[in-house]
Amino acid sequence: MSIDLVLYMVLGEQNANLNSENPLRAGDLFSWLRDIVPTGQRFDVVISTRPADARSREIDYALKRYFDMNKLAMQAVARAESS
Repeated sequence: MSIDLVLYMVLGEQNANLNSENPLRAGDLFSWLRDIVPTGQRFDVVISTRPADARSREIDYALKRYFDMNKLAMQAVARAESS
């Protein structure tokens, strides 16, 4: 685990304590997003890290995983209301 990730987790936990409606979640992003997106639940922010299996595979596979992860994450982010 990198220092940056540890810092984000600490800050995220502090924020989650202030906002019990949207607690911090850690786990497999792909399966979580596949469950959440069809429900219509949306979030202000989705923070993700590189897919764990992307670092040990060929570049085409890694790029596909990044694309899939970002496509799912973008579907879970709430659209900003225009003023």
